[in-house]
Amino acid sequence: PKASAPSGSSASISIPVECEVSGNRLEKILVSFIRRPIALVRRRHCQFSREFTLMEASGMLGDLGTLIPLLVAMAKQGSASIQASLFWMGLWNVASAYLWDMPMPVQPMKSIAATAITEGLTAGEVSAGGIFVGAAVWIMGIFHLTEVLHRVVPQGVISGLQLGLGLRMMGKGVGMIEALPWFGVDSRCLGVALWALTLRFQCSKDSKVPIGLLLFLVGVVIAAANLDRTVWRRMWDPFPLSEFR
Repeated sequence: PKASAPSGSSASISIPVECEVSGNRLEKILVSFIRRPIALVRRRHCQFSREFTLMEASGMLGDLGTLIPLLVAMAKQGSASIQASLFWMGLWNVASAYLWDMPMPVQPMKSIAATAITEGLTAGEVSAGGIFVGAAVWIMGIFHLTEVLHRVVPQGVISGLQLGLGLRMMGKGVGMIEALPWFGVDSRCLGVALWALTLRFQCSKDSKVPIGLLLFLVGVVIAAANLDRTVWRRMWDPFPLSEFR
C-alpha cells in the first residue's frame, strides 16, 4: 500500500507506508535514547541531593589516599600524564556513580601503577598494560571466570606479588620523604602533624569530623602555594598525545 499526494497538487509523490512506519519507529528510538540518560541523571541527582552530607563528601575522597601518591609518582618519572589521568578517571567515576551507585569494584590500576613506579615503565607501556588488563577483566566478567581463577591461582602467589610490590613501594616512599625538609609548608613535620590529627579523629567513635575532606583541602592549599602561575596555565590538557610519540 502507498500514501499518495492529493489529486489537486501539481506533482504526485508516493511514499510507502512501511517507510513512514519505520521512520516513526526510528524517531521514537532516538528520542528514547536521548531522554533516558537525561531522566536517569535527574533522578540520581535528586537522590544524591537528599542523601549528601559532609561525611559523604569525605568518603568520596577516601580513594585519593592511594590514588594521588601513585599518580604523582608516575607523573614524576614520566609514566603518566597527571592532567589526562585525573580528567578521565574523574569522568568515569562520576559516570559509574550515576549508573551503578558504586565505584569500580575491581581496581587493577593500583597494581599497574605500582609496577610502573618500581620498574620505570613509559607512558606507552602503561597505556598498553591498561588496555590488556581492561580486556582481561571484561572477558572474565562476560564468561564468569573470576571464581574459576580464584580457585586455580594459589593465594600464596597473590600474597607474594603484593608483598614484593609493597616493599618496593615503601622504598620509593622513603626516598621521596627524604627529599622533604623538616620544616615548611610541605615538610615532614606537617605530615606528622596531619597523621596525628587523623589518628586522633579515627580513634574517636563519636567523631563526625570529615577528616578525609579536611586533609584533601590542606593538600590543595599546599599544592596551590607551591605552583607558579605559568604552571596553572598549562595544567589543562586531557589529550596529551605528544607523550606517546
